Amino acid sequence: MDQTTCIREGYTIRPEPEYFHDTVETAIYQPDVYVDAGRVARRLHARRIVDVGCGTAQKLIELRSEFETIGLDYGPNIERCRAGDPGSPGDAWRVTDLDVDAALPLTPEDLTGAVVICSDVIEHVKRPEFLLAKLLGTLDHAAALFLSTPERVLEYDENQMGPPPNPAHVREWTVRELSAMCRRAGFAHISPGTTRANNLEVGHATILLGLSPDADTLGALEEALIDRPSLISDGTFWTSARS
Repeated sequence: MDQTTCIREGYTIRPEPEYFHDTVETAIYQPDVYVDAGRVARRLHARRIVDVGCGTAQKLIELRSEFETIGLDYGPNIERCRAGDPGSPGDAWRVTDLDVDAALPLTPEDLTGAVVICSDVIEHVKRPEFLLAKLLGTLDHAAALFLSTPERVLEYDENQMGPPPNPAHVREWTVRELSAMCRRAGFAHISPGTTRANNLEVGHATILLGLSPDADTLGALEEALIDRPSLISDGTFWTSARS
């Protein structure tokens, strides 16, 4: 086992991934992460959603009718956010490189009363330990954190030992591997699970970790996720169960 990433022995990474240009596609990837984050934010009376590695932030913007939002990314993705959202507050979009050992451009005031999302990001970075250290720091003030990434075995099979088929991915984890890495990084309160990879499939092939600053908050987070609405055959939620 790799002692830094907790990925099984023999796995091969992609040392130089392509930059991921987030684009509008037919499939919406990891569609339920933001829905679940909103549900937990309501349960915890949070007022803000902070998206670390927001891409072009289409799913984040959908939460604006109810929550304040802050999106963090770099390069063409964050430039597109700013260009496509000219009326937003000046600090709604912030530049950060998640692959360097530096603090996130967030204040304690930004994080207090916030739920943090880091969705479909950790597989893109070369130094995931830097990213996890940043995310751990958010829980000094934030109410909860959601971390999602493709589940290697569920997405492919046991024989997928890297590099990942996606040229923008450095490495991919199983749920056990990623949970172990998070615990070793200092996260003490973790609820591991899975979620849909995209809106065209009902089956789960993506890791979704709920992380919290304390046991009481973790309990509330788990209750919200355990009681989440069921999907019907077309992949949408029962209208009567939306909350």
